[in-house]
Amino acid sequence: HTVLNSLTEVIIRNTGVVDKYIGDCIMAFWGAPFGSNEDQINACRSAIQCIKDIHVLNNGFRAKGVPEIAIRIGMHTGDAIAGNIGSDRLFNYTVVGDTVNLASRLESVNKVFKTGIIISEDTLRNTDGLFFTRELGLIEVKGKSIPIRIFELIGEDTSIEPRQKELITLYHEGLAVYKEGKLREAIDIFEEVLDRYGGDGPSVFY
Repeated sequence: HTVLNSLTEVIIRNTGVVDKYIGDCIMAFWGAPFGSNEDQINACRSAIQCIKDIHVLNNGFRAKGVPEIAIRIGMHTGDAIAGNIGSDRLFNYTVVGDTVNLASRLESVNKVFKTGIIISEDTLRNTDGLFFTRELGLIEVKGKSIPIRIFELIGEDTSIEPRQKELITLYHEGLAVYKEGKLREAIDIFEEVLDRYGGDGPSVFY
């Protein structure tokens, strides 16, 4: 209850609509019934704040001897059907479609990269360069013939520590070499990331 309440408040404060709770998952959306030019920005800010709030809650759980929790967030931008959907007896205002399904799949992809927030290129494109991200590469999603480019959302660009920027810069050097097919050089760079900065999920993956 404490966790869902805290994250729900973050979403609403950032103009999101809480669609439903699915077990311990929160489904939320922006852009319906009314859209704005800042929907993606508000969604990203909401995700970042949710991660921060979880850290605060975990500090309290630790002090009480309660197990900590972790959350994963996935976001995608695109067309969806929005409206009162259901049966004559039971319906609710919701969004459905490939866009929604893809966002859900990106949430799960965090398990592969050991990241907290993954957003699609379509979401990042509309954020005016306000956020610090790292490219994770192209993925093929079941049911889609065209791969999509995904990114880890790390934080607002103005609040990132220099050491973290150094890590991501070196990581991107490794990714660029990897894309050129120079695998041995790429491995050396990713290993350097791990040697200098400790555990880093995407570097371990590559």
